Amino acid sequence: MVLSGKFIELLRRRAEAHEPIILIDVPGDRPGSEIPLYYVVEAQRRALRKDERVIGEVHPSEVWGVFGEGLRERAGKVRVYCHPSLVDTLEAALDRTDFVNLFEAQTRRL
Repeated sequence: MVLSGKFIELLRRRAEAHEPIILIDVPGDRPGSEIPLYYVVEAQRRALRKDERVIGEVHPSEVWGVFGEGLRERAGKVRVYCHPSLVDTLEAALDRTDFVNLFEAQTRRL
């Protein structure tokens, strides 16, 4: 694809004015994923009641630890925004797969 002189000039003006062309929203760490979760074994919960309170031995949840570890990489959504006057040209110049590959290559370098 060949970019028109008008489009290149628009990009140049926006870059010189420090106006965004593309914004990429990368989620941060999920609050709570590093806070441990504890549970009481079901059999103990049923057998050990006192004054309507559950009493039993508390165990850390291994499932929660595995789930919370790397939660951002597995569940986070990266959102990409483009200025409306540029979106059609950028979509025509760079397909989604190429953009994702470029983005992933850059994030590996960080």
